[in-house]
Amino acid sequence: MILSFNIEYRTSWGEEIRVLGSVPELGDNIPEKAIPLHTVDGIHWTSEVEIRQPKVKDIHYSYHVYREGRPIRSEWKSLPR
Repeated sequence: MILSFNIEYRTSWGEEIRVLGSVPELGDNIPEKAIPLHTVDGIHWTSEVEIRQPKVKDIHYSYHVYREGRPIRSEWKSLPR
């Protein structure tokens, strides 16, 4: 299964967006294992991640802002997905 992640967020210089989720392919909710998204303009971020069919019905994920490899903000944890 391939999951596509797309988000519009204006970052500051040196920041990046990463996705973190409840399955191993999305970091198993361990911030150091979050998956980086890619951008060409610092505003539109995207990534595709191939995952195995999970045993659980729901996959939970959230987007985070990182700087120098460390999470500095988690702004999308409460939004329904």
